[in-house]
Amino acid sequence: PFLGFPEVMAASPKITESDVGYYDQYHNGEHQMKYKAKMHKVDGEIAYCVHMEKTSDAGAAKEVSIKKFLPGDELVMACLAQKHIFDMEGYDASEKYMLTQCMVWYIQRDHIGDGGWRQYVSGIDMSVKEQKAFFAELEKKIKGEAPSYEGHGTAWENIDIAGMQEVAVLMAPTLKVGDVAIKKVPASPELVKGNKLYSLEGAQYGIYSDAACTELIHTVTTDRDGNAEKVTLEIGTYYVKEIKASPGYELDEEIYTAEVKFGDDRILTLKEKPSFAPLNLALHKIDKESGQPSPQGAASLAGAEFTVCYYDGFFTKENLPDYGTYPSEAKRKWVVKTVEKEEGGKKTYCADMGDISCKAGGDGYFMENGAAALPLGTISIEETKAPKGYLLEGALLKNVKTGET
Repeated sequence: PFLGFPEVMAASPKITESDVGYYDQYHNGEHQMKYKAKMHKVDGEIAYCVHMEKTSDAGAAKEVSIKKFLPGDELVMACLAQKHIFDMEGYDASEKYMLTQCMVWYIQRDHIGDGGWRQYVSGIDMSVKEQKAFFAELEKKIKGEAPSYEGHGTAWENIDIAGMQEVAVLMAPTLKVGDVAIKKVPASPELVKGNKLYSLEGAQYGIYSDAACTELIHTVTTDRDGNAEKVTLEIGTYYVKEIKASPGYELDEEIYTAEVKFGDDRILTLKEKPSFAPLNLALHKIDKESGQPSPQGAASLAGAEFTVCYYDGFFTKENLPDYGTYPSEAKRKWVVKTVEKEEGGKKTYCADMGDISCKAGGDGYFMENGAAALPLGTISIEETKAPKGYLLEGALLKNVKTGET
């Protein structure tokens, strides 16, 4: 009535050895002995002795902590040393293996016995003196590279024969990287909200390796939400500058610094300035017949009302949408009136949109840094109420800048 399931154990990794040459062993500068160099492998992957005070043998293995034998930066340094040595020309695979093994022991020297032991490869085209200089120079190089890389590897202990030395398989080092994404947002969101003349899409940013922004590394482009694609970068300092502004925005000339740390997944948010104009619009009322800012008889030039409509598009008077369909066409609508003022000792009648006393109704103004502003677009102006003693029909509007009537 009951089924028995036998326990199945996974096969242990196997440590194998093969003769590849000879090492010369020194202690405090004195030659001690020459002995056979063995190439260790764990399931076919080359491995290095990481416990020089023990002897080695083939057998089944179990994994142990590699950091016990290559603590701190020693693991990444060993991985970098293996890469550099195997990239060398003029030596065969066995010689490169032995040089790497000696370099691993060189890296470990401060925690091998009394620290005076050194190993060198015998019988290769590099003397002991040259190997001493080679190991010292290589160590200097990989110490400088180590902060930018991660080391990877596994250490193995012989479980068939007790007391044997542990061996380590070293993997290729990998660069430490971080991810950075750029997000463009409007510096004045209320000014551009719902305005089709402004878009966050299409802004291009350059990512540079130098503060002068001459060494371009990547170019990214924003989507309609202002998000640019994520970029994976080596750890370090980078500089970001806008190359091309998106529609409606001014080109941002500022250079931003991005510190990329290991494992970063960050967003660099840049507030971009939209193009706009200050609301400097003043309508001066004059008498058409006299051409002077003086009313005739009992008439008055004060109290004339103008309706000003704003559209988020570029139009001429020939294709301007009917502002009577507001708010479906015009984005905002303002009513201003002429008031009597004195300028240079003379009376004037002006509807100044920058003067709150002239506002007679309509929507609130667009604001930028506490001041009234006009976004990109078109405004239309119509006199909708004549002052006392005057008619709407036959009035003319003249642009004092262009002369257009």
